Amino acid sequence: MYLLPKVREAKDTIGWEARAQFKGAPLAGSLKVCIDLHWPDRRKHDIDNIKVLLDALSGIVWDDDGQIVDLHIRKHYDKEQPRVELEVSPC
Repeated sequence: MYLLPKVREAKDTIGWEARAQFKGAPLAGSLKVCIDLHWPDRRKHDIDNIKVLLDALSGIVWDDDGQIVDLHIRKHYDKEQPRVELEVSPC
């Protein structure tokens, strides 16, 4: 599958950050995932553009993003500290 260079770079960056923060083997089984997106500004940000995030965490946090059976996404604004917060638990 071909990814645009910008998308490939984002996926690689997310993967490296996940490896730095998540220790252990990828989680198995059905998962519940809660994502809090903290944007730096109030421009229009589509809440459903998270496919790269979910794909980047495959093989690191979970075996495959197809394991996610319960997904919650919330959008926030934080100019001082934009970030993504992720909570993953077994179902």
